Amino acid sequence: MPSRARAAALALAAVTVTALSGCADTVDGAATPAGNGAAAGNGAAAAGGSEVAQDTTGAVPSAPAARPFTTALDESPLDVAPGFVPFAAAAHPAGGFVTVAGAVDGSSASAHLFRVFRPADDAARGGRNAWQFSTLEFGADVAVAPDGTAVVLGRSTNVSSPDEDLGLFAVRPGAALPEAVQWTHSYGGQKGGSLALSPDGATAYLGYSWFGSTQVLGSHLAAVDVTSGAVHAQTVLELGVPGIVSVDAVEARPAGGVTALVSVRSEDDGAAGRLYVVDLDADLDQVGDPVELAPDAASASATDLAVTADGTAVVAVTLRTAGNEQYRLVVVRDGEVADTRPLTSSFMPTGIATDPTGRLAYVPLTRTGAPATLAAIDLVTGGTVGEVPLCATSASFADVELATDGASLLATGICDDREWASSAFLVG
Repeated sequence: MPSRARAAALALAAVTVTALSGCADTVDGAATPAGNGAAAGNGAAAAGGSEVAQDTTGAVPSAPAARPFTTALDESPLDVAPGFVPFAAAAHPAGGFVTVAGAVDGSSASAHLFRVFRPADDAARGGRNAWQFSTLEFGADVAVAPDGTAVVLGRSTNVSSPDEDLGLFAVRPGAALPEAVQWTHSYGGQKGGSLALSPDGATAYLGYSWFGSTQVLGSHLAAVDVTSGAVHAQTVLELGVPGIVSVDAVEARPAGGVTALVSVRSEDDGAAGRLYVVDLDADLDQVGDPVELAPDAASASATDLAVTADGTAVVAVTLRTAGNEQYRLVVVRDGEVADTRPLTSSFMPTGIATDPTGRLAYVPLTRTGAPATLAAIDLVTGGTVGEVPLCATSASFADVELATDGASLLATGICDDREWASSAFLVG
């Protein structure tokens, strides 16, 4: 079983990208499955109906029936070198997904952007499926524009300077190499940035913290042109509460701009404290008041959030009270906490996605002595309506993403019985 540090490293790791190079180990053709056509230990389809009855109480808008996923369909390895771990993933508009993986052990192995689970009718199926960066050590965030451009945010170390900078990179359709977008920001510290794209893919919304030599100087948000690197808007996020403010994740809002997951940590020891959801418009002005997710807990933390088509935010929260940890799903709608649902897990849930109707949340769960699963949680009833085993043992997960057509899910992580063998799991 992994330590909590390993589970946290998969979701909270930072990035170092020092240069870009060609892909020496280009993967041609379709992503290579693990050989069994499904994830280890999947067995028969998990219990759960083929659809979820629609709510009639008015708690959520009327929508087509939501279908939980019940079957592990395929698995693709993400190991180019020993010690590779997955950092982040995103759905590709032409089908399938992209995911970023790299080394966290300080080795010289280069990080890669992988294209996995291309659809069978993809005309470019025989094309490039991996792009190589050089010396990407910790974490990254990635999003894909409607034209297929993959945008990666990472922390880079200038080879001629000890300074660390945040860099923005694009892998455009048909390109053999990633290209650097002409935007950088002096950085530092232990956490990477977060990234979301505007609906047209032209603007990258970035969340990141700026560290000085002895203190955090501010938690920033910026709206950056993906082609030119021009900054359309930027702000230092302030919540009016004491502590170190950090933007942990951002997701695009249907109304424009982003919803940010924001933590406020102790100024004394950096320990987890309060957790908020904050809406910002396209100019990065705050919309409404910040919403605290767990005011009843001594401290709260999370690694990701999902935003539904109506702007509802869903967060898997870790609560710490009197030395105990508990986990819950928190739903924020119309500027307030609308609902909370308990999660049964032995470790912090990392990664979350929602179905197109906003009725279901998909969360990876790890329980001591039991297979790691991807669970579908009904946000109205709180019940688990589908659960798919992905590993024969417990696991450390990094990300969960829904395909653009809503027909499948991607989960990335490491099964504990595989000694740091990273995988992408396809669930349908």
